[in-house]
Amino acid sequence: MYTFRHPDKAEWDVLLPQISALHAPGARKDIPDPQGEAQALLLMQAQERPVGCIQYSLRGDAVRLERIALDNTQEHPLLLYHALRHLFTLLPPEILYLEDYVDKQRTHAIEVNEKLGMTAVGENAEGTHLLMRAALDSVRRSLN
Repeated sequence: MYTFRHPDKAEWDVLLPQISALHAPGARKDIPDPQGEAQALLLMQAQERPVGCIQYSLRGDAVRLERIALDNTQEHPLLLYHALRHLFTLLPPEILYLEDYVDKQRTHAIEVNEKLGMTAVGENAEGTHLLMRAALDSVRRSLN
């Protein structure tokens, strides 16, 4: 099955090209260094091979998904759901919400977030991305 861990800086430098290659066509590939901007990286592996990552940050009472990269050969929603379940076990108790900025052109990503119970609560200044948000307890229930 899948394993999850936080790679250290040296390992991140080695894994970055592999992780960047996981992005679907049209997805953002500019995954910044996880050591900057108080962000963390959760690496997903299957049989010791990187199959995805979630870069996230804690912002007040919310965890924000900054970047998601998933291997095209994996079942995307299933892999994402496993990763989120693991991520939620790592969060401090004061985190109450899950947030994600989603490109308005990526309708599939919006649909996946809606299946998690997330709704649009705003958008970026340029109007290109929706800010989607849901109560963490509600998302947890949808993953079971």
